[in-house]
Amino acid sequence: MYSFIFIVACCVLMIATYTDLKKRVIPNVLVYGGAMVVMLMHMVAPVYPIGFYVLGLVPAACMSILFFFSPDKVGGGDVKLFLFLGLALGGVGPTIILVFTTVFIFILQLIFLVLKNKQKSFPMAPFVLISFIVFVIGW
Repeated sequence: MYSFIFIVACCVLMIATYTDLKKRVIPNVLVYGGAMVVMLMHMVAPVYPIGFYVLGLVPAACMSILFFFSPDKVGGGDVKLFLFLGLALGGVGPTIILVFTTVFIFILQLIFLVLKNKQKSFPMAPFVLISFIVFVIGW
């Protein structure tokens, strides 16, 4: 059952990556639809207690605080994407993915800094997808 949740999460992240790269938008219907499917799966076949998934929402809470104070740096779709990951994975998984995402974006910023190419912002969903894949392979 948990592997099905990983497949749903990967599909949501791939579609979010595509739309974020093309239009710089992560559709609400994608994130909320994925969250509904994942919550339904957790209700049908619970793997962990509910507190485990509440812990997974911590990165979304941190991202929403960051969005509140600097909306030009983090988009609302990125916050919703981490909300989805928190509901899907629970525990510390979304926190690990957020750390990997931050590291990958930092590395790309360093590369652009060395190349003296000013890049104001990046779509975050591709980095979240890469971090999710690294998390799943390493888990």
